[in-house]
Amino acid sequence: MSVDASVIEGVFRAESGRAVASLVRFFGDIDIAEEAVQDAFEVALQRWPEHGLPPSPAGWIITTAKNRAIDRLRRESTRDGEVLTVELPLTFVEAATPVTGLSHIAIATPAADPLAEALVASLGATRGEEELIDGGALRVVFVHLGPVTFELLEPRDPAHTVAKFLEKRGPGLHHVSLDVAGIESALAGCAAAGIQLIDRAPRPGATTAAE
Repeated sequence: MSVDASVIEGVFRAESGRAVASLVRFFGDIDIAEEAVQDAFEVALQRWPEHGLPPSPAGWIITTAKNRAIDRLRRESTRDGEVLTVELPLTFVEAATPVTGLSHIAIATPAADPLAEALVASLGATRGEEELIDGGALRVVFVHLGPVTFELLEPRDPAHTVAKFLEKRGPGLHHVSLDVAGIESALAGCAAAGIQLIDRAPRPGATTAAE
């Protein structure tokens, strides 16, 4: 769906103030923030008429502006082969990516116990605790292998989404879960990048990840 330039200008008039404020908190510099939002506006003028408005225009503006600012600062850190010092706030270093680690790897299986036993016997994994979630419709068994935690997902109800997953695709990788600094902003960034979200708001999953 084509988007007129006047619509894009209207979106940026409505959202630029909030985007600049967010980037000032991130970079600690209003000039960097304003230039980044202007860069994002130019990108939007190129992309939105062809691809349409993103699902979350505000999130797209902030994410695109932030990435543009980071790219600019990295370019400016090297000039004519000389490394220049670019003073960045600590938040820049910490928040260059929202991902802080690997939470777990989830495997869908019709029978968690044999798979857990195989991981223990073959790789020396440690079996952790287990829990029932979704009203008892899904059994989750935790298996720890060094720094990696596996969640073995065993559906107890044929109507559960994991049961349907198994019926369609068979046993195997269901999802990879990452630890992030700020789940809401991470979801907004994914939506702004055009990634189709299953949930637009966080929802609880299994909680017992300890051995």
